[in-house]
Amino acid sequence: MTRIINEKVDTYSALALYYLIDNKIINDNDKIGNLFDKVILINKDIELRNLIIFKKALYFSDKYSENEMLKILNPVINSESIWKQHSLLLMGDYYFNKKEFVKSKEFFNMITKLSNVNPKIKIDVEKRLNRF
Repeated sequence: MTRIINEKVDTYSALALYYLIDNKIINDNDKIGNLFDKVILINKDIELRNLIIFKKALYFSDKYSENEMLKILNPVINSESIWKQHSLLLMGDYYFNKKEFVKSKEFFNMITKLSNVNPKIKIDVEKRLNRF
């Protein structure tokens, strides 16, 4: 599977990475992080690249610090990607889990200001904001 990733074929590289993770073939977080970075660099399609960035952040969300999470997600958060709302939601949940409610609320509020938000995400975010 790592050979497939190193062959730099965007679709197959991403699938190979997910296979390695899902089947717990590689458990070393540094290796997984490096493989994510390779797959991100391989992908020319911006939305697919943003999806992989989001999946990397999701995978490491219980392992990485606030700064590391923001470093991963900033390219998506600062874009007009369809994955922006998901990235903001992930960071809102990340802070909520850390009991940093002010930061959590800031990220949830950013979602409400976006145009073309997925209606299910909007309803979910509004419910979360009502908890504050």
